[in-house]
Amino acid sequence: MQYPFAIVLTCVVLPISLWAQAPADLFTASYSSTLGNWDDESVGNGNYSLPYRTQTRIAGGGPAGLDAFEVVMTGQPATSNPDGNQPYLGHHKALPTFNVGTSRFYRWYEYHEPSNDYVPADGGADFVLKRLVIGNGGGHRMILNIDCNNPGSAATALPHIEVIFDTGTVATSSTFSKGVWHAIQVEIRWDDASSYVKVWLNTDDYNNPTIDYSPGSAPTNNATGSTGFGNYSNDTLLTGHQKTWRDAAFRVATTFDATWHGDLPLDS
Repeated sequence: MQYPFAIVLTCVVLPISLWAQAPADLFTASYSSTLGNWDDESVGNGNYSLPYRTQTRIAGGGPAGLDAFEVVMTGQPATSNPDGNQPYLGHHKALPTFNVGTSRFYRWYEYHEPSNDYVPADGGADFVLKRLVIGNGGGHRMILNIDCNNPGSAATALPHIEVIFDTGTVATSSTFSKGVWHAIQVEIRWDDASSYVKVWLNTDDYNNPTIDYSPGSAPTNNATGSTGFGNYSNDTLLTGHQKTWRDAAFRVATTFDATWHGDLPLDS
């Protein structure tokens, strides 16, 4: 018996790399300019007087030749700062909110200059930079700080990471080195009863985070898409001192990247 047509079944074999691809990032920061594709450049709001801070795009200034943002703070008299001791030094993006009981991941590369001594203008015992702020409104945020508890000498003043929900409890990492790039990855889960934040500093082992902080309950936040990166500093610097840092490849995603630290260059 002859048939008027034939059905041919074919099988297309995809490369393993395509099967393994993670979902697309929710947001990948563009480093094409000092603003890139962020909604708002906080350093442009005038909170930190122009003579005392700069933000510059450095082409090829990141790890593996990635572009980077460089922020330089210099000491200023307290009277010249129109917003007291909390100058804005970064970016903001309004992303879609994520539901209670789900996670969101934030990752980037960070570098601190060896000459940083983190001496605050108020003479305090620490210097706090709010590096990542998720959520909006006092009492309703998750904050990742880059902190230094022993400012004064560039040789001994080393930064560390601390995380906090607006409930008052803080979890910290050990200090990390200046003068080299560091891989940072953060997971935030927002839940009325079981919120947590995990931080991986220079590791790709999901089961062994550098910080694993579970406050038990955290303030409900309907603005979980509000993403501040940079973002602002709790302290100004003492006159005659300077602080310089760079970041590269900031991304927001729904899954953990198990190659973030160990698989440079990136796929971007």
